[in-house]
Amino acid sequence: MTYRLSMACSRFLEWWFAELASLLPPRWRNRLLAPKAQLRVRLGEKAATLLFSEGREFLPLDNLDISGVTEDRHVVQQLREALARAGVVAGSAVIELANGKFVSLQLKLPVAARDHLNEILRNEMDRYTPFNHKQVYFDHRVGPTDPSGTTFSVDVILTPKQPIDEWIAHLESVGLRVAHVEPTADSLERPLSVNLAPRERILGARRKRIAHGAIGASFAFAVLALGAWLPVGQRLHSLEWVDGQLEQTRAAANELIHVKQQLASVEAAGKRIRQESAERPPVILLWAELTRLIPDDTWLKQLTRRGDRIQVVGFSENASSLIEILESSELLSDVRFDAPVTIDSERSREHFNIAATLASRG
Repeated sequence: MTYRLSMACSRFLEWWFAELASLLPPRWRNRLLAPKAQLRVRLGEKAATLLFSEGREFLPLDNLDISGVTEDRHVVQQLREALARAGVVAGSAVIELANGKFVSLQLKLPVAARDHLNEILRNEMDRYTPFNHKQVYFDHRVGPTDPSGTTFSVDVILTPKQPIDEWIAHLESVGLRVAHVEPTADSLERPLSVNLAPRERILGARRKRIAHGAIGASFAFAVLALGAWLPVGQRLHSLEWVDGQLEQTRAAANELIHVKQQLASVEAAGKRIRQESAERPPVILLWAELTRLIPDDTWLKQLTRRGDRIQVVGFSENASSLIEILESSELLSDVRFDAPVTIDSERSREHFNIAATLASRG
């Protein structure tokens, strides 16, 4: 709740600063609100694509071959040379993660967990994944509530910390600040606005925006002082506007007061989550079972879990035999093809999409 309140206050200050800046002459306003130059780094398996923007559109800049690079200084040197060749000067960078660089989960949780979702996911991370919260960066987006009103869905995106920390260090070495890490737009079935950057970096960026808001507040006092020379009607209009902003601030303060009361529900929600998770096999057991069953002529491209359903996508020399193989597992039931089997001419193998239900452990 405190995190959401901080985000709301940050957005309010950004809006307020923009409104105050609109009172300035156009030349000053353009200098204050002009978009900052930014570098976007799209990380793939073997290459990193650099894109640069001074506005809202990103243009390709360079491709860095990182498949055989083992030393950090080589990556930093490639970055410096690419920026120098293009004559680019940027103050910040965004890291984009391609498929294989992150894990996407969709969970169903009790509605009581909604207000403290970030804390619950952090404490229960090792129940949903083979990792604990100290090994990964993660973010989430809340989905719709079940028609029964008892549960809701949540999409969780996570990525190992080590490669992200390494690339943040690379970019800082060439003078770039990283405050945003996200999946690429084409790597998810539906776009999610998430940020996998370390929390301290997100908060640091937010503190800078709040500092800008403080500058805007100082400017507001100057505007109000000048209002003494305006006609009475205009001064009353300014006072009504300020009163409206104060009302919004009071509402945010009231929400903060209720935080202590709502924290009491976290323990009960966590207990219900643990009970529901215990009824189904953990993800790591499922991975071990699939590794044991899948024959050597078959490999997986994607494994997705949504509640008690899983989806397995890959390539095989004999995809039809996989149904019987997977049905032999005590962890799976209702195994069937979720899409027609097709032939992949490049790999000379059958491309399959199989869905199954996780068996209850109760």
